[in-house]
Amino acid sequence: MSGKNFGKFLFDNSVLIVCVPLLVGIHWGWYKLQQNPDVAEESRERKAQYKEVVERMNPRYESNEYASR
Repeated sequence: MSGKNFGKFLFDNSVLIVCVPLLVGIHWGWYKLQQNPDVAEESRERKAQYKEVVERMNPRYESNEYASR
């Protein structure tokens, strides 16, 4: 690839060249944070938090309207 073609390639694909490594880095960093016990809570506590969030967002869930389904 000549210098002129390489420059055109970089210019035409600059969004992909920046965004793909950025997204990979963000996901890898999040994965590493979840592996650290000082940062991430135990999965049981996380599940309880998810349930609490669902109950706050959907009051009918808390009243067990959906539990019988």
